[in-house]
Order: sequence, then structure tokens, then C-alpha cells
Amino acid sequence: MESKKNAHRLSRIFRKPKVMVAPRSWREDGGENTLHSGVPLSLLNAMVHELTDDDKTRVAAQQDPPSVLQEELAKRAARFGLAVGGHNGNGGDAAAGDDSMRKRMERFGTTEPPPLPVLVVDEATLKSREARFKSEEAKTMDEAMQKRLARFGAAPAVVELKLSEADREAMARRESRFASC
Repeated sequence: MESKKNAHRLSRIFRKPKVMVAPRSWREDGGENTLHSGVPLSLLNAMVHELTDDDKTRVAAQQDPPSVLQEELAKRAARFGLAVGGHNGNGGDAAAGDDSMRKRMERFGTTEPPPLPVLVVDEATLKSREARFKSEEAKTMDEAMQKRLARFGAAPAVVELKLSEADREAMARRESRFASC
């Protein structure tokens, strides 16, 4: 009985496989260089021929292409007769920037930056903030510290830990365990 039950499964497992198409290789074998991920070489050559000399120097120096904002700024500078060089924020044309800044200061004058606001906090404000934000425990601690400061001065306080016997045993075990470190 068992053999009839699983006969259809066994015949499905052991039957000859259907004719399969051979798997495609990862890299196509051909004379063409495929480093450009499927884009035709003629299209790439056409794009390279369209590049300007500035773009070609950027590519040779492995720099990013100019952004749209940089292109717009270059167009605007050209409209006003200013030369846009290789200023990219690294101080390459700092002398030209200083010269233009000097001319601008001669033309418009210098302006002093507005003074920074002075933060003045009086004692009453501090006390009201302290009353609003401090907990009762912190308030009593501060009062105790002020009384101690008035009584003893700024001498360091001796701190004595009041530990239970179980805590002392746990600390001794921990000390013996980590003493070699």
C-alpha cells in the first residue's frame, strides 16, 4: 500500500528533467569593452566629445561636476564682467577676495556689528527660578550646605558611608575579585 501512495511523488522526483535553456553567463563574451554597464560605446564617445575643456580638466582632476547653483553664479558673474576662477572655498584666491573686500569697504564704508546683548541676571530672578525648578530635596540640601559653609568654611567634608553588613560583605567579595586588576 505504501508504494502506491507515494508512487506519484517518486515518479515526479525521478523523471527526466525537461530540456532547459543554458544559463546566461555574467559577462558577455565579446570584443567590446563592457565597463560602461550596457551603454553603447558610440553614445559615450559622443558625450565625451561634447565636454568643454573645463569639464575635461575637472574629470582629469577627479572633481565633481559643477552644480546648477555654481553654473548660475558663473553666468551672473560673467554678465557683470567678473571672472569666475577656481574659488571653491579653500582660499585659492584669497588675495583677490581681500582686494574686492577692500574696494567694497572704500565704497560703502565699514559697519560695526551690533553689540551682543548683555545678560544681566539679578539675585531676585535667580531665587525665583530656583524656587520654581528645584525639588524640595535639593532645597533642603542647599540649605544644609549653606549652614555648613557658614559654620566650617570651605574645608572639605568628611564623608562616611553607612553600609549594612550585607553591603560590606558584597564590597569585600567584589574587592577580592577585582583586586588583581
